[in-house]
Amino acid sequence: MDSETLDKIYESEPITLRTSAAEGYQERADDSGTLAYEGEGVKIVVKGQLEKENGFGPGILLYIENKSDKKIAIHATDVAVNDAGLEPIFSPEIAPGKHAVEAMTFFDDQLDNKKISSVRKAAFKCLIVDAESAETIKETDLIQVKF
Repeated sequence: MDSETLDKIYESEPITLRTSAAEGYQERADDSGTLAYEGEGVKIVVKGQLEKENGFGPGILLYIENKSDKKIAIHATDVAVNDAGLEPIFSPEIAPGKHAVEAMTFFDDQLDNKKISSVRKAAFKCLIVDAESAETIKETDLIQVKF
């Protein structure tokens, strides 16, 4: 690309690099923690609590694995932290056959209003939906954890 006119000077064909350096390597996902739900091809593990960061209050770290053949979204419902009802920031989407580590966080002002400075215990349900059709796949039983 010409730096003055921004005209294209040359465009190559796609370049493919083949190597045996990673041959046979399998990444192992860290699914350690408290198993919260497993079914419908979905596994949810509570990994622990998060500290306050960048305008978000403390939160909960979750590992989510999608062994189904559908892209899924997970929504948290009926959420209580330290026995106070809260609205979390949490709606991850996970592609089929993939996993993710996601944080369920809360806005500082929400926590301040409820006088919550750390997550000692939490209760919530996970609504698992088909990300394409928005059809409910499963709503989990109440998940309860203590930190």
